[in-house]
Amino acid sequence: MILNARCVQILNMLLSSSTHVTTDKLAQSMQVSKRTVYYDMQKINDWLRSQGFSPLKHVRDLGFYLDDQAKKKISAALQTMQPIRHYEYSSDERKAWIGLLIFIRSGRIFLHDLLEKLQVSRSTLLNDVKKLKSEWQLFQLELAFHRKQGYFVIGEEKQKRKAIVHYAAQLLATVGYERLCSELFGGHILPVKNIIRQSETFSAIRYTNDVIHTLTVYLSIFLKR
Repeated sequence: MILNARCVQILNMLLSSSTHVTTDKLAQSMQVSKRTVYYDMQKINDWLRSQGFSPLKHVRDLGFYLDDQAKKKISAALQTMQPIRHYEYSSDERKAWIGLLIFIRSGRIFLHDLLEKLQVSRSTLLNDVKKLKSEWQLFQLELAFHRKQGYFVIGEEKQKRKAIVHYAAQLLATVGYERLCSELFGGHILPVKNIIRQSETFSAIRYTNDVIHTLTVYLSIFLKR
């Protein structure tokens, strides 16, 4: 059983919500019909059962929800599952992964590294890279390649950060905070998250969990660069 990008995005919405999520809200967020949402829920429940979990809970007029215990188990499963077996990345997600991996690279990145990461065919990946090159023109960036250096980015740092925010936000919405952090940083971002939380003690600002997660990812990527 393979989950598509929309199903994972729905699961992440339920994981991050402290209350019920209505079908109308899901349909609006996904920009699909309510009928499509119910179809996606069926696929999600099929996947949950295949992983040994109970199906999503639903209360009429209130919507779908997950209790805290189920959230922990499902979140852990989403972090560790192999995309090729359980989750099929969309073309936009693959481009986002390619971009972020190149932006934060600590060594050389070649095509075989991306193939190993994304588990797609060579022709599919080359097509994604071609699309990414074209897309980066909007950010005034150039995706370049050297046979010894691998893939790298040419452009101003300000434009690079705009692209980073764009792709990180996209993956946060689809694959979720936990998996994104695990894939990019191996989960080692607690100091950044703690600093953000500590900043609340000497300011009048109080951040929601979503904002803390978003800031943590952005700052961690910028520091890693």
